Amino acid sequence: SALLYVSDHGESLGEQGLFLHGAPYAIAPDVQTRVPMIFWASAGFERGAGLREGCLLPELHRRAAATLAHDHLFHTALGLLDVRTALHEPRLDLASSCRDGALSP
Repeated sequence: SALLYVSDHGESLGEQGLFLHGAPYAIAPDVQTRVPMIFWASAGFERGAGLREGCLLPELHRRAAATLAHDHLFHTALGLLDVRTALHEPRLDLASSCRDGALSP
């Protein structure tokens, strides 16, 4: 079993006197452009996905320190579910470096 949640956008709920929804990215405050991500996976899921034991959580923390985008969600889901397609870009797959033989993105 695994759970991956990422909000599609943030919301200004009165911070700094702003009540906004969906402001243009160029002027949107951080509360609208920086959103939470929650990930959990059972040990069985990690084994089934071919991930090295104990690698995924530290790797997600390391990668989350950088700027990530919703593009990462798509490619990570493809990789974790072992969907074989030319659309999969390992550099955007947050778990790619935890697979045996994988190069760190």
